Amino acid sequence: MQRKWILFVFGAASFSLAGCGNKEADGAGSPPSSANPGATGTGAVAASSGKTVHLKHVQDECTFDVDAPEALKESQKDGMSTTYKGTNFWFQGFAGSAHYGLEQLTGLATMGSKEPPVYKGTANGVNLVITRAPQADANSKVLGQGEDSDKHESGLGCSYLCGGPAEREADVIAMCKSVKIQYDKSKVK
Repeated sequence: MQRKWILFVFGAASFSLAGCGNKEADGAGSPPSSANPGATGTGAVAASSGKTVHLKHVQDECTFDVDAPEALKESQKDGMSTTYKGTNFWFQGFAGSAHYGLEQLTGLATMGSKEPPVYKGTANGVNLVITRAPQADANSKVLGQGEDSDKHESGLGCSYLCGGPAEREADVIAMCKSVKIQYDKSKVK
């Protein structure tokens, strides 16, 4: 079976994800949007309660543990990723994605933006860059892009996207930073 490669591209005016080698991708990689059918975002943004809801997601060889500020439900799935959405926040986990390392990930995440990242670092074995996208959909104004920091034999690994509204930036940052990734090489196809 052919492995999938993922390339993330963040721009100030747009947010897109392109995958190669995945013929099933039917809309995969698009963040939740009020223009997308089935999107659950609303104009109302609830204040942070400080409580989180744990999400554990397994995508092939990748297991993601996430603490979200609200319940997230599976909304979209394809051969390489699964998207979870709530009212204001979303998370998308990928398996078989290219590894960039923190500096290249930062370059990709800030491409087309004059603003520096809100957060850039490596913690919990995860490289993470969080940026602002003022012209994006309301639930994608703050965007995180992360990957497991370990290099694997195949050169591929686990990555994720996460996002939420500008009014809840601290909650988006906390959610994106909470992600822990476990890689199981015995499941690599």
